[in-house]
Amino acid sequence: EAARQLLPTVLTVTIIGLVESIGIAKVLEAKHRGEYRVDADKEFRALGVSKIVGSFFQSMPTSASFTRSAVNDDSGARTPVASLVTALLIALTLLFFTPLFFYLPEAILAAIILVAVGSLFEFQEARRLWEVHRHDFYMLVLTFAITLFAGIVTGVFAGVVLSILLVLWRHSKPHVAVLGQLPDTPIYRNVSRFPEAVEHPGTLVLRFDAPLYFGNAQYFKDSIKDFVQARQGELDFLLLDASSISEMDSSGLHALEDVHQFLRAQNIRFAVSGLIGPVRDLLARSGMMEKLGHENIFLTIQQGIDAFHHSGSHPSERLRQAAVQANDPKKKKP
Repeated sequence: EAARQLLPTVLTVTIIGLVESIGIAKVLEAKHRGEYRVDADKEFRALGVSKIVGSFFQSMPTSASFTRSAVNDDSGARTPVASLVTALLIALTLLFFTPLFFYLPEAILAAIILVAVGSLFEFQEARRLWEVHRHDFYMLVLTFAITLFAGIVTGVFAGVVLSILLVLWRHSKPHVAVLGQLPDTPIYRNVSRFPEAVEHPGTLVLRFDAPLYFGNAQYFKDSIKDFVQARQGELDFLLLDASSISEMDSSGLHALEDVHQFLRAQNIRFAVSGLIGPVRDLLARSGMMEKLGHENIFLTIQQGIDAFHHSGSHPSERLRQAAVQANDPKKKKP
């Protein structure tokens, strides 16, 4: 009964402690670039061992402290030995020097913390975020405001949640590019960025710049349908450049199958190129490779375009074959 009552609190304290500790470690790692690298696994193991050992002495849950870490760093600490020295000095102070610090104003302690924490502010980074990516800047301001008014723990937790939401939002409506061939090369690039890129008649090459998963599966289908409807009657071949699709879940597989069926109903051949290994293995295990047809899976975009041109499905190829048949004396009516 006691365990069931304590479990929600234990989980909450654990998550907040881990998030806060890793957040502090990452901040100090960024400040001392190249000096050391934070290993999250080691941090978690150290926190776990310290909590287990401390539980035998009825101690508070062990966790990192942003302010004390800043003071420690500003004092020149670079190794775990500094923590041992700090613990020893605190023990000596509690045992012998407490009366000397009894009348010390709290404002002095606050001033020490403010000076130490101030060295961790990176105003140049905020300016860079404003110039490079406004969404990250807005998240920085919001997280800072939450930390200022609600405390460090709440601010760190809010920053993690906001980061996850921002990633989900970015992937929900990713960039979809129409690709064209650069003259005299087998290279295909975004036609909106490379005006010289040429689109082949009757073909459409699209690149989906995100993992294909439940969060953007519907957007993937809607985007392709919009492109097809915009070229109604002019499209015979659609090639999906999947080189930017790093992952795919079951919803993504269903979306790919729906697109395949939609295009087949429109008499449009559908092919995929540039699949990375893990995604290709997923298509093979799920049976999607057979549904698409191995003849519609290509390593490069150029291979897919060449295969379409030589398949007899290209409009110019159909016209050429019709002209040959029309001029064939054996097929002329007497």
